[in-house]
Amino acid sequence: MPFASVSASAIYPGGARGTAPLSGISDFHKHFYKSYVGKPVGDLDKEGPVNAQELERALQVGALFAEHGMAASISRTYSPHAFKELDKPVTLIWKQLKTGTMPGLDKFEVLFYAQKLDRLLMKLDAGVLNPLSESPNVYQWEMPQEKVAVLRRELEKHEGQKDEYKVAIVVKGTATGAQAAAGKVETGPYYGNAEIFTLSPGLRYSVIAVDSSGSNQWTDPGNLRILAANGMVQDMAQVNENAALLGLRPHMVAAVDFDRRIMRLADFTLAQELAPKNVFNAIDSWGGTNIVGAIIYSVQMLIEKRPVPPQPFSYDENTPRIYLLSDLDDEGGFNGVISAINQATASNIIINLGHLVPLNVKAAGAAAGDLRGESQRPQKLAEPLDPVIEALLAGGGSYAVLENAQAQQAWRRLMAQLSATPPWARTSVNLPLDVRLYGYARAGAAEPVYLFTAPASGRVRVVVDGKGHFVPALTVDGTGAQVSLGQDQYALEFDVTAGQTYRINLNEPVSAQGLYSIVLRQIVTPPAPAGQVTPVPASHPLALGALGALVLCAARRRLRGRACGRTR
Repeated sequence: MPFASVSASAIYPGGARGTAPLSGISDFHKHFYKSYVGKPVGDLDKEGPVNAQELERALQVGALFAEHGMAASISRTYSPHAFKELDKPVTLIWKQLKTGTMPGLDKFEVLFYAQKLDRLLMKLDAGVLNPLSESPNVYQWEMPQEKVAVLRRELEKHEGQKDEYKVAIVVKGTATGAQAAAGKVETGPYYGNAEIFTLSPGLRYSVIAVDSSGSNQWTDPGNLRILAANGMVQDMAQVNENAALLGLRPHMVAAVDFDRRIMRLADFTLAQELAPKNVFNAIDSWGGTNIVGAIIYSVQMLIEKRPVPPQPFSYDENTPRIYLLSDLDDEGGFNGVISAINQATASNIIINLGHLVPLNVKAAGAAAGDLRGESQRPQKLAEPLDPVIEALLAGGGSYAVLENAQAQQAWRRLMAQLSATPPWARTSVNLPLDVRLYGYARAGAAEPVYLFTAPASGRVRVVVDGKGHFVPALTVDGTGAQVSLGQDQYALEFDVTAGQTYRINLNEPVSAQGLYSIVLRQIVTPPAPAGQVTPVPASHPLALGALGALVLCAARRRLRGRACGRTR
């Protein structure tokens, strides 16, 4: 057998083992490795930190033995598509460049080291593999997709958020001798060379959770929240189509339906695959409201995908998110909601809450004798306690009051914009109509400029509620004189032209600190197209006057037998 006559003194200077002969190539590898690396075989394949210098020496030994056909040789050339397709398992191919009577490898482990060679990120048992029938000495192994996700999480954990990661892969092979004609004699393990592979950008994980409690029968009778949720998935799907060109990570989205119970409508799926299914169509309007449960359940789903958040925390478009649409009021009270939000924040998970205003809907349901599964509380709140909102913003999320059901579509588009930056880092926000967005002023830092692109011509009012923390000095395009509405609210009206964009500045004091809200409302109905009549609201004085005239006319008609509006 080759190297059988080589003495240990040739490997160990000074004759650590005297002149005892080596038993074979496996014995030679073991002692040569220890002499050169300074550690025994196997010491550097324990997951966790490793000595980079020792590992580099070990990889030099591996390259030598791979080149001469004793160890496995791995190369990107053999596996050009590895780690390129995010939603598919990874196929790795390696070879044993052996000739003659070299033992054939048939049992493998795959080692994944950080590019700096200072940490073993993961070790996987590839098991017993036979060479491909059409290509002797060539081996193919499929790395499960869930293991790829774990590897990516390990890289994120130790290297933070990056557009791409590099990992050094080493194949450790053993010749079990199971097929040997002269009997089983195991040799090895042999460490092969290291090859650097690039992992394409990771995925963006989001959970969309939609309230299906009974009160939605009154707050959202047209089920527009379902359209908004399905539309959000469609928006994410469009981003995915161009993600590679834009340098963005693709969206993986899960769908959750909650009332008193929590139901997973869809597990994490690439948005373009989930969008055609319109999974939120399964939502009804029946049951109580368990916001705490929905948040905790969604957080656990996201933690499974990223068990250890990066250090420091990230607050960008790649940070895991929960988008929650609800008419609010948890049956257990808001203290539990705050606790659930804080749990999400501790895991670097951002929550964006869209609150459909449900004024007195429970009272209305009770009066009609139909609670639709809701608990018998007097009414839902138009707005939660300020600490709930503050907790959302402190975690990098958002809170917005949707002043009518139609505003849910505008909220969905606003969320796509706000995902890029946390509240404290925004310089501008494109604010739609009828979405009351909350912010938190910080002393010495200017609040963002609010931009409004008018969907129609007319007159718009911007209202800011300083909530007792500060008095703004509102301007639109640098001009304007605000008026006080009382209760810390200030308003400024301005004319708008369809398609034009307007800049709204709070001009808050430098010392301003605390919660506030801002909302835009159109107060003049746009002119009706030619040939159409603009309806007048029933509460308008003109409508009331017209109604009175019709009543009076009907009374006269009964007395005189004359049709209203006709003369002789």
